[in-house]
Amino acid sequence: MLLNNLCECVNGDKTILTARCLPIYSMLELIRVKIIERRASRKQDMGKLFGEIRPWIAEILEIAAKNSGSLTAHWGGNGNFQIKDNDDTTPVVVMDLTAKTCNCNQWNLTGIPCMHAIFVVL
Repeated sequence: MLLNNLCECVNGDKTILTARCLPIYSMLELIRVKIIERRASRKQDMGKLFGEIRPWIAEILEIAAKNSGSLTAHWGGNGNFQIKDNDDTTPVVVMDLTAKTCNCNQWNLTGIPCMHAIFVVL
């Protein structure tokens, strides 16, 4: 059975089992307090991370930077670039730096710059 994280946080620490013998209002109040405590602890955990970029995104960007070593970029004006791989087997990719879009669609779908954008920026 597939459940969401909110359901798991209520079930995981036996909140439902302890709350089900209470009257309805008290049961809902106990569950509400548990959810608020969980959100507060997660917010506190996120505050411990340093920098603007989260670690897993930084790792993705590092991998993309390593993979962009064999690319060549040609400026097309107005933030447009034509990017070609030096091995001549991959198609030409067109990237618009101002609109934050790329033909490979990785940047468009994830919101994380693809290796073509990283190559142009670096």
